[in-house]
Amino acid sequence: MPKERTTGLKVIERKGRAALYLRGTVRGISVFESLGTDDPRLAEEARAAREAELYRGALHGFRNTMTFAGAALSYIQTVKPGRDTLAAVGKLAQHFGPSILCGSIDQAKIDAAGRVICRADAKPATIQRTITTPVAAVL
Repeated sequence: MPKERTTGLKVIERKGRAALYLRGTVRGISVFESLGTDDPRLAEEARAAREAELYRGALHGFRNTMTFAGAALSYIQTVKPGRDTLAAVGKLAQHFGPSILCGSIDQAKIDAAGRVICRADAKPATIQRTITTPVAAVL
């Protein structure tokens, strides 16, 4: 059986950037991301942790560890949604709280959010627009 080639991750500098970056491949997963620090010791620590995380994930499966609040913040910063969507995502993040994981949000939790956030006489289209679609966009 052929041996699978893994190259590992390397801490690199990018021209014109203060932050150090990770670049490389671990078990077929390509990585190129900022470490958010210019300290080589912290960068090496982050490299080792990220590489270990990728090895564990490749062997045992990746776990969804992002919270809905974190995903909502990432969505807002990346997509820059309109005023109405921004308000809906804010209400959903407040409803789900800071610690609920994205992987644990199922249809029952989405329905419960609709009952809490929307009025009792809300039409299905309103629930779709203010609950279901923003949750799907964030996830």
